[in-house]
Amino acid sequence: MGERIDRFKSTIKVAEVKAHIQRNQKAYITGGVCLAIGVLGTLAAAKNNSTTVISSIEGNRNNFVGTAEHVTVVVAELERRGHPGNVVRCLETGEVFASQRRAAEMLGVNPGEISKQLRGLTDKAGGYTFENLGEAA
Repeated sequence: MGERIDRFKSTIKVAEVKAHIQRNQKAYITGGVCLAIGVLGTLAAAKNNSTTVISSIEGNRNNFVGTAEHVTVVVAELERRGHPGNVVRCLETGEVFASQRRAAEMLGVNPGEISKQLRGLTDKAGGYTFENLGEAA
């Protein structure tokens, strides 16, 4: 007898859920469409407007307090407008920068000097040597 009651209760719950879905069908469809648009929009924006910059801090271990042995990479998302720039690496520090301008800002070097050094017109830019890793994605 108890088994019949449990089946009856299950049947009532299933019927209630079906009725609820039918009553709110428009809301569920609208919500699903909005979710899909939001996901696609976010993916498109992430693909077009950001560059991942990986900066190695291997050479700067002495600047850290503590006993961490394996702290080697910092990842930062930077929003970009216009030309993405050329990714450059500082050979002295091992840091990788999203652009020559970003390298100049972070290291306190004139951007024109970095450009001259990369074109082979000078040996150093502000005491640093840079290598061009190619155009940022």
